[in-house]
Amino acid sequence: MFPLALILGLAFQVTKLPISDLPIEIVKQRPANGIAATVNGLEIKVSDIDALLWDWRKDDVLDDLIAYRLVKGEATRIGVKVTDEEVKTEVNELFKAISAGLEAGQDMSQAMATQGTTLSRIHMRVTTEILIRKVILAAFKQENFTEISTITIKPNSDSAADLKYAIEMSDGVYQRLQRGENWDAVLLSVTQDQNAVKSRGKIGWRLTSALPDAVKKEISNLKVGQFTKPAQTVNGLQVFRIDAIGKDAKDEQLKAFKDWYVNGMRLQTVDRLRKSAKIERF
Repeated sequence: MFPLALILGLAFQVTKLPISDLPIEIVKQRPANGIAATVNGLEIKVSDIDALLWDWRKDDVLDDLIAYRLVKGEATRIGVKVTDEEVKTEVNELFKAISAGLEAGQDMSQAMATQGTTLSRIHMRVTTEILIRKVILAAFKQENFTEISTITIKPNSDSAADLKYAIEMSDGVYQRLQRGENWDAVLLSVTQDQNAVKSRGKIGWRLTSALPDAVKKEISNLKVGQFTKPAQTVNGLQVFRIDAIGKDAKDEQLKAFKDWYVNGMRLQTVDRLRKSAKIERF
């Protein structure tokens, strides 16, 4: 049983289990007498369930261990580390959040049992998550990004007349914005795209180098809140607004920026690590 007060007080230090690096004091040990339970006085011994645990739960444990070892190996390779205090802090924050949502009369051990998890498993997953964030952020260069929104004018066809009309319309959009008209009002007046309407044209953070050549050249001379001239892209004629410049992001904006980057790179990073590793299951 792990009441909240005990969980929050854990130091997570001293002896650790090999392979998993888990603090040994948070891993449930086999009963010293070798008896797991009794039913009407009849014993169920630890030796009776060993084979079944291996048969029923081996893949669950192995998947978490493989994920941890892949990430830990990459972290070691690039010189990234996680401290016991970092893990303790995140585990504590997680349990505080869970505790706040517990139903009346429910304790933490019951909540974990409902989810089929344990303190040691949560500890390993939190450690793995901290490490993968650090691995991903080791390659993060905030100055390479720009946060943008766009208004897109799509020609009705490939004809010269339709293209000319779209160019004229996008020029009009640019001129209206330059005169100080409200972005939302201009966007809503020229688009029927419901996704664009819902997002108000917001694209978010993008690698500046991935933008069309004309756009990225112009962006380098613009400030937040300014607009690019219309540029022809695969999506149509686009005017871009500069919402934020990567190198200038700080505090909460930078935190949200990094969270976005980590979330976007997580699957790609895990896939890369798996493809570069030799994993054999037995």
